[in-house]
Amino acid sequence: MKILVTAFGPFGPDAENSSLNALSALPEIIGEDMVVKAVLPVVFGRCGEVIRSLMFVIRPDAVVSLGQAAGRDSVTPELIAKNVRNCTVPDNEGQIFTADTIARDGAPQLSSTLPSDEIVGALTAAGIPAKISDSAGTYVCNDLMYSLLGCAAVPAGFIHLPVSDSIAAARKIPVPHMDQKDIDRAVLIAVKTVLGSLRGK
Repeated sequence: MKILVTAFGPFGPDAENSSLNALSALPEIIGEDMVVKAVLPVVFGRCGEVIRSLMFVIRPDAVVSLGQAAGRDSVTPELIAKNVRNCTVPDNEGQIFTADTIARDGAPQLSSTLPSDEIVGALTAAGIPAKISDSAGTYVCNDLMYSLLGCAAVPAGFIHLPVSDSIAAARKIPVPHMDQKDIDRAVLIAVKTVLGSLRGK
């Protein structure tokens, strides 16, 4: 099988992104399965265009998209993506939106099709703080998740990760954080859980 895993590059005040670091650490082969990696732009609209193109070219059996959420102390699979763009922090092209929509005639919200409960269970069993989240926010992460769920005919969804220790240390205001090695391990466990779910294990 083939699973597409995506991450974002740095944005806002951070010189790193814990999701990109975790993607880099993820192996390209897990057992008999192939992991295809992609880094998406932190840009409203464009992230969705890129994921749709990747879906068409790669034809994956599942998609796990990753992003960084400052302020969270757990790994959080997202349940819902909202048809909303609303932010005070500009994306990497300087765009700011106030109560705008992602898709003019789109559904108000779309739901993840990943085995979120299984992912949380596997992470918790491995000693990694994890819980379900019902809000992906209204920034680019949500933008991507909504676009992904709108085009994916395979299990797909989004997982938010805490900032790493090094990212937290570089910030002037203290934020919750997690060791990058634990973040890397969490992503590997999540991907293995999705692959196992596809195989009925």
